[in-house]
Amino acid sequence: LDRVPLLAFTAQMGRFWRGRTVQMQIDHQKLFAPITKWSAELEPGKVYPIMRKALEVSLAEQPGPVHLDFPEDVAEELSAETAAEFRPAPPSLSPFDPRSLAKVEELLRKARHPLVAIGLTLNRAGATRELLEFVNQHRLPVVTTLMAKGHVPHEGSQLVGVVGRARRDIVAEFYKPADLVLAIGYDPVEFNYEDWVRKDLPVININTPDPTVN
Repeated sequence: LDRVPLLAFTAQMGRFWRGRTVQMQIDHQKLFAPITKWSAELEPGKVYPIMRKALEVSLAEQPGPVHLDFPEDVAEELSAETAAEFRPAPPSLSPFDPRSLAKVEELLRKARHPLVAIGLTLNRAGATRELLEFVNQHRLPVVTTLMAKGHVPHEGSQLVGVVGRARRDIVAEFYKPADLVLAIGYDPVEFNYEDWVRKDLPVININTPDPTVN
C-alpha cells in the first residue's frame, strides 16, 4: 500500500519432485499473483535476466512487490552466469497533452477557491521545491495525505493539514468551500477522493497513474 519496491523470495522444493504427490507442494506463482506486480521462478542459467526483470518491474511506476520462487536444487547449484551491473532507468511517463495544460490553466483562472492536495507519489517525484514555489506564489491552501507530510512546512506556509486524520474538522473548513482540487501526486490508495471530495467538485489529477474515482 505504500508503493514500496520490494523483492519477496520464497523457498520451493526441488524440481525433481514436480508432478509427484508430496507434502508442501504449493503453486507459489498462483498464491502470490494477486498481491504482487509479478511472480516468477528462478531458473538455472537465467538467474540474472530474471532478477533484472524483477527489479525493473518492482521499480516501475507504480512501485510495488515482486515475488521470486527459489527451488532448493537451483539454490545448491553453482552458476556459470556473470553478474551484470544494473542501473534502474527513470520511470517512463506518458507525453503531456498541451490541450490538457490549456484546460488546467482555464480551470485555475476561473476557480475562486482552488485547493492543492498532495500525496504519496510526490515522494518519488523530487519536486518539493517546485511545489513550494507554486503554492506560495499563488497563495494556494494545501492539504496533504499522511505519507506526503513534510513537503510543505507546518509553519509559515500554505499548509492546512492532513485529510482524514487528526483535526479533520478544522481541515474540512478549508476543503469544503473549494471549487477546484489540484491533486499533485495524490494516490487514492491512502485516502479515497470520495471520502472528502464532493461529487460536483472538479479534480485535476497530476500523477503517474490515472485516477480511479466513482
